[in-house]
Amino acid sequence: MVEQFAVLGYKAPTRADAAFAMRNPVVGEGGNVEEAAAETGRGGAPDVAQVPVDRPCVAMDNLMDRQSAGGAPASYANCTVRGTAGGAASAGVAPCRRLPAAPLALALGALCAPPAWAADDAAQDPQPSAQANRQDAAPATAQQQELQARLAKFHHFDELGESGLTTNFPLPAIDSVLQDAGGWRSALAQHDIGVQTQFVFDVTDGLLSTGQPAHPQMYNGQRFTVSTITAESDVTFGLASWGLPNSKITVGAHVLANTFHAGGGPNTGEIRALYYYQSFGDGRYEAKVGWIANIWEYAGLFMGGSPVLANGISALIPIEVGLSSDTATTPAINLTAHGDHGEYVRIGVQRSVSPEGNNYETEHHNFWGLKIHQPGAGPLYIGEVGLKRDASGSHHQIWLRGGYMYNDSDYTSFVNGRTKANRATYAAGDYQLTQINSGMPFRGLYVGASAAWAPKELNVYSTNYEVRAYYVGPFDGRPTDAITFRAYYNKFSGPAQRALAMEGLFTNPDQKGYEVGYAYHVTHGVHLLPALAYIEHPSFVGDFKDALIASLNLYMEF
Repeated sequence: MVEQFAVLGYKAPTRADAAFAMRNPVVGEGGNVEEAAAETGRGGAPDVAQVPVDRPCVAMDNLMDRQSAGGAPASYANCTVRGTAGGAASAGVAPCRRLPAAPLALALGALCAPPAWAADDAAQDPQPSAQANRQDAAPATAQQQELQARLAKFHHFDELGESGLTTNFPLPAIDSVLQDAGGWRSALAQHDIGVQTQFVFDVTDGLLSTGQPAHPQMYNGQRFTVSTITAESDVTFGLASWGLPNSKITVGAHVLANTFHAGGGPNTGEIRALYYYQSFGDGRYEAKVGWIANIWEYAGLFMGGSPVLANGISALIPIEVGLSSDTATTPAINLTAHGDHGEYVRIGVQRSVSPEGNNYETEHHNFWGLKIHQPGAGPLYIGEVGLKRDASGSHHQIWLRGGYMYNDSDYTSFVNGRTKANRATYAAGDYQLTQINSGMPFRGLYVGASAAWAPKELNVYSTNYEVRAYYVGPFDGRPTDAITFRAYYNKFSGPAQRALAMEGLFTNPDQKGYEVGYAYHVTHGVHLLPALAYIEHPSFVGDFKDALIASLNLYMEF
């Protein structure tokens, strides 16, 4: 099973942030949003260099109103304040590097949009005196310059991280425990080096009688289980100084431990990523080659495309058909092309994970986890098309995707014992139904659905359906928390059932699950996700009663 994770987002605005924002409304005196923006770059991203530096919220509105194309990065905006090496800013607006719109919009939204209590305070004094405005003007300008510089600096850190991912992982550097304490990220950034480090701790326990002995364990939560303890770190090295602009090398390693090895895999420590990345045409085209965990590149298996919104995944079919993951990284090449309105096409080929499964792959890796060949594992061809646009002031978030996988490896048939190639088809969509705050357009109710199919003669999981709903920012005081719900159905292979019945084993025909959770953003870089799941037929093998499973997931980004 794949490692499980836990929530979304950025720190809620402080009282100082809100008071500052109320003194400096989005449209300032003598100007409006349209006058402040100048069309530039692909997709009409606003040139924030022409926006007064004391009005970053104007820049935010223009940025969100002019989202551009792109699967991983959305639109771009020139929003960098001139600074010294490493991103330390000084006054003034410079010709700017491009910044990805989605994280910038979220960060600016969290810092610019006041919570309800701040709005109430403003309503009590709707027209402050001219003298008060004059007194506040100078410090407000300095504060906003500092805000612009801080956002630009942190987005430069994110640009130095992993690129070309469809799943939003890891979290932005501004939502990390260490942030830039002591200037450590800035010092590395001077040399085009980025570092992203995560820690995950996940426990589960069943609250009802299983009807079977505690041993052997057949599913996660059958008894108290440490589902995963994972620490991983990725280091990226920009190659511009070597004459290769828009390129980088990523090296990542992780350590994993758990108490349910049949489901969570063996305890291990190995390389999880080693690849070269190159973009062309202002980010319109991307290429990756090396050892890649394609679980982050295709399908969007996690709720809403974020591993911090839900505790694990229900759609195991792409992994079952050979898609690589953190614990089973394989050699791969991925190519991506982005359209002008969020369309994208991604194709790739990887060495399949062993047909014997992820655990076999991990157990038979070499010391570094970088084995080129595995017995019976051939090439896996993947193609995906999609439409991905982030939330903005002018439209709701949408992500539609569909793909096909063909695995030319030796999978053993449950019907006749012969080996043959495997395949899978998947489709998924997520859409934001409501926007409750134009200053934080990501807040609102989302709905989604997904489906996947694979040949039943080769795969235990042959069909998967999932529907989901999640509400991001349910409370004004908690704009980056989320309430989540999902229901799913897994159809188990009939031929696999009959094959195991001949060996005297009891099997189930299908599985249904219902899960609710609350994603709690504790502080910078710390997220907690308690969840409760009711599962009918929690295991394919074994006559277990329906399970009520409680889980708690701690996710930390450093």
